[in-house]
Amino acid sequence: MKLSEPQDLLVQKMKGGAELQHHLDTGLFRLRDAITTRTVHPATVESLVRSGVIIKSLDGSCRLA
Repeated sequence: MKLSEPQDLLVQKMKGGAELQHHLDTGLFRLRDAITTRTVHPATVESLVRSGVIIKSLDGSCRLA
């Protein structure tokens, strides 16, 4: 699967140790690394979940497959 630039950046950050969390109350995906926390567009994450690159648990935590 060819990843888009935002998808590839997200995967690289997660490989580097950043944590991705889906906040169920707001529906936002937040990526936290050592320096900052930022919001990730839901379509970017959901496409990676559908393709099996990211696994999202029921509590909202996300990890690479």
